[in-house]
Amino acid sequence: MFATTLAISLGGITASRHLHGDLLQNVLRSPMTFFESTQSGSLLNRFSKEIDSIDCMIPDGLKMMLGYLFKLLEVCIIVLLATPLIGLVLLPLAVLYVVFQRFYVVSSCQLRRLEAVSRSPIYTHFNQSVQGAEVIRAFGEKTRFIQSANQHIDTNQEAYFPRFVATRDRSVSGVKAGRVKVEKRRERRGESVGVRSDTLLLHMYETVPVFSSCRDELLKRSKPPVETLCLRTSKAAGDVAPTLSAEAKT
Repeated sequence: MFATTLAISLGGITASRHLHGDLLQNVLRSPMTFFESTQSGSLLNRFSKEIDSIDCMIPDGLKMMLGYLFKLLEVCIIVLLATPLIGLVLLPLAVLYVVFQRFYVVSSCQLRRLEAVSRSPIYTHFNQSVQGAEVIRAFGEKTRFIQSANQHIDTNQEAYFPRFVATRDRSVSGVKAGRVKVEKRRERRGESVGVRSDTLLLHMYETVPVFSSCRDELLKRSKPPVETLCLRTSKAAGDVAPTLSAEAKT
């Protein structure tokens, strides 16, 4: 456990450091047309929220995914050793597992995409408000700018709130499934098929969102900074492709 945590932490720190360095280098070398066509809030979002997600959320999600994977394998092995016939039920459960996972990943990715898209105008509006604070005060437009900022925040929360509610609903459903398992444990013996089946179902139910969330984080959180790295930068008389270190590629 200690070796796994240490390896994931060191790997995440190394990859994030090189990714941030390459990202900063390529943005600073970008032509002026890029800064004229790209909102400042989008750049701030890349260097703040997205990099923070790569630093914190992806290593934690990967560690959680490995933990749930071995936990699921442990439960499956125990159930199969105790009741080999339960293997006939595992195949339909695996099919349902894949179906629900795909549905969850698509929905979660769309919600995160909407949240990321609606977050950039918040940074852009804040940056423009700070730069033009004197003009805003001179013309007495503070109320309008405050209302505009609140509107941008509300738009961002509209995309964040459904994902937050889905997470809470998932937690409540897990608690209900655990309660059903405890009630059946009182009614039947510990070695009964029903209790073992409920245990397997509960662990698979808990694992589906974890795998999906980790996959979502790994793909979506690292995608925007990598897309920014693909920008063409100007050097001397012509454009050259940006360089990406081997550590950042990994």
